[in-house]
Amino acid sequence: MAARTAVIVAAILGISAIFITAFAVNAYAAGNMQFRAAGGRDFDLATLSSGMVVEACNPTSVPVSFDQYRIDVYYRGDELATMSLAGKTIMPNSSERLTGIVDINGSTTGGLFAQAMADAFSGRDPDERSQITAKSTLSSRVLGIIPVSDTKDIDLSAEGQTPFSEEYSCD
Repeated sequence: MAARTAVIVAAILGISAIFITAFAVNAYAAGNMQFRAAGGRDFDLATLSSGMVVEACNPTSVPVSFDQYRIDVYYRGDELATMSLAGKTIMPNSSERLTGIVDINGSTTGGLFAQAMADAFSGRDPDERSQITAKSTLSSRVLGIIPVSDTKDIDLSAEGQTPFSEEYSCD
């Protein structure tokens, strides 16, 4: 009986070690992913959306697989735009081109335009970059089973700042 219990405990510990290792490796690789814009496609005025091409770089020495990469941009707490890309597996030290879509929230954009006009006519500086925030979320699955998300806040307050990585190691 004691030998059987020892085997069961060893099996549980072994399986746990596999899951923990897979989680750690996936978290490491996903956390080091780098993205940069690679172009866009036609803007659809009726739906306020546009196609987007993004280069995804895996600078690590292990493959990374993810389900979705998403960037949410907010203005004064209201959703301004979302960008969503379907994921894939990216081999170590390589990059892939991903396609997705950018959706712009028309009511928030209209409010932003109206506020900028009101500020300009009243003599206030219409530059409100500090009111724009963004977050990126990389969603994946550990061992193809356990859903995991890595969310990062993105600082867009600096002039010329984009929601993509400043560093890109796959050139």
